[in-house]
Amino acid sequence: MKIHRDIAYRHEIPQCLLDLYLPENPDGVLLFFHGGGLEGGSRTDQDAPFQQLAEHGIAVASADYRMYPLARFPDFVEDAAAAAGWLWEHADRYGLENVPLGWFMGGSSAGCYLSMMLCFDRKYLAAEGLEPERFQGFFLDAGQPTAHFRVLAERGKDTRAIVVDETAPLFFIGEPHPDSPRLLAITADQDMPARYEQNLLLMAALRQFGWPENKLLFRLVKGYQHCGYTNVKRPDGSYPYAELIEEFIRQPESLREEF
Repeated sequence: MKIHRDIAYRHEIPQCLLDLYLPENPDGVLLFFHGGGLEGGSRTDQDAPFQQLAEHGIAVASADYRMYPLARFPDFVEDAAAAAGWLWEHADRYGLENVPLGWFMGGSSAGCYLSMMLCFDRKYLAAEGLEPERFQGFFLDAGQPTAHFRVLAERGKDTRAIVVDETAPLFFIGEPHPDSPRLLAITADQDMPARYEQNLLLMAALRQFGWPENKLLFRLVKGYQHCGYTNVKRPDGSYPYAELIEEFIRQPESLREEF
């Protein structure tokens, strides 16, 4: 396993860097965006779980993006799409073009919000010559499917408001594509106020539009606050977070109920 650090995916924007965790013979690829409320966090926040994934054959590209106070909506969404475009364009350089398990996208909290925007508002990936169906699945960890609270603050609104507009992934949910990716949404039982309920709403909206049940997975992580499980380490040195992601990629039909 090799780690390639500080790869520029938008040379004109210094914040747009990614780290690539590369197995010798990759089975699948995960493009991941970190959390931090669109104003903090780093692509190295889950460094150890990503190394575990790579050691188990899953390549991980962990990307930074522009954040507040320098960024404004939709700068960070466009950066996330550009990271996906760069990775597709350079897949052959890293031996990722024909991985048997396919490509996946995901993120934690704010990074999950970015992933949901790319999944449901097709124009962002389309600008990079991509579509959501190029990805076999989206790993959605504790994201906000309504307008992100930091975007609400940018617009001078109450950050507690539940708003569904063009900045909200929910706004763009519609009829599924025949090759729609599968989705795994997870939240903690002590998550941020309304985060659990909003993710249930996401699942309900997808079902209402006819998304197949076998492509919609939801898991409640018990005993943790918002994203408090992402770097939990067992005595044997393993990371359950990495195991959950790997299980979603390899065997979603047997995904455990317990974290």
